[in-house]
Amino acid sequence: MPNNLLEVTVYDGKYTLIQEASGNLKALRYGEPWVDPVEHCSNMILALAQEVDSLREKLKESEEWYNKYKNHSAELEDGIEKTEEENKKLSDFADEIMAIAWDGCDLDGGSMQKIGLRHGLLKEVIATKPCGKNCACAEVGDFPQTCYRKTYK
Repeated sequence: MPNNLLEVTVYDGKYTLIQEASGNLKALRYGEPWVDPVEHCSNMILALAQEVDSLREKLKESEEWYNKYKNHSAELEDGIEKTEEENKKLSDFADEIMAIAWDGCDLDGGSMQKIGLRHGLLKEVIATKPCGKNCACAEVGDFPQTCYRKTYK
């Protein structure tokens, strides 16, 4: 179609209508010259071909937008699901901490770590060296040792 203004093929390649750069119309059947479209309702055929061409362009654009936002939608759904999971962990952690406080008890750091582990807010990591200049584990003992890292951001 490089030199043609319009080229529309329908019925799985059976019929093709071509509007050449000069404006002339050609009809093909299975890729071979066919009837003279000027003698057979050329304005109607041209209008239909232009409509088909326009609709195909709109469909192509719609498919591109759909594919673009379908992937984005899936990412958002994953993010929502992860956020709901994190909220559940934090809520369960808070409920357990508050239950201890309402019972009139105090909570030490070690107990809080155990509760954080139980609710998936902390994970144990075997550290062989300090994780940074403010590493709390470095003040506790020698390496290797078990350190507790947050599982959330």
